Amino acid sequence: MTATSQLSNLENSIKRLVDEVNRLRSENQSLKSELSNIKSEFDVQKNRAEVLAESQNLVKLAGTISDESTDNSDLKERIEGYLEEIDKCIALLSS
Repeated sequence: MTATSQLSNLENSIKRLVDEVNRLRSENQSLKSELSNIKSEFDVQKNRAEVLAESQNLVKLAGTISDESTDNSDLKERIEGYLEEIDKCIALLSS
């Protein structure tokens, strides 16, 4: 094998390696972007789950309040206000 052919083979190997590095960099960037999107969606769903859990707790609390009690009427109004706010948050998260 001549020095020229060895040099040519070496150049071809280097070119293939550079192409492979560029392909892997592109794939890595794509995977990073996908991971970022998944993390964002996870955060949205986690927040939504927290809001729904809080809403469920408030509904349970509201169910235990007696309708006849005048002392509880203020608390009941506050809870209803919280439920409305939670519904608005859910609507914002869903859109």
